[in-house]
Amino acid sequence: MPSVTADIPTSLKAALDAEVARIKGSAPSVITAALAQYLGTPIHTLFQVSTSGALVAGVYSGVVNVKAVLDHGDFGLGTFANLDGEMVVLDGRVYQVHAYRAAIAVADAALAHLPRFVIYNGLNAWGKHREVPHPPAQTFHSWYQANRGGEP
Repeated sequence: MPSVTADIPTSLKAALDAEVARIKGSAPSVITAALAQYLGTPIHTLFQVSTSGALVAGVYSGVVNVKAVLDHGDFGLGTFANLDGEMVVLDGRVYQVHAYRAAIAVADAALAHLPRFVIYNGLNAWGKHREVPHPPAQTFHSWYQANRGGEP
């Protein structure tokens, strides 16, 4: 994502620091939200490369490169061309996940791979610093059997 450098009055810097502390966020997220509001430009948009219907129909070739996807935000899910693993974008880093393997960071040189399907949404200030919930202690199926008795 592009970056901007600006000189601001001390009073604005103090107000910015106070807001960052209040929301437990970051200066870039507060500045982005303030600029979006002032300029009337939405920042909470969804960028979709293709549809799940295309996947179901067997269309697996890529349509856009990963660098182009990163121009639209820093968080998302998708798949690589020819279903070469799942794509996870977190904090602007691209990861490739294959079945039964750990996620691997995609090297900058590999960002030319073409994704087939991506749903991508830049997170707002509260989303960037949210706590990730712990995984459930049991599956829904186990809970159902224990609490409802028997098979669903």
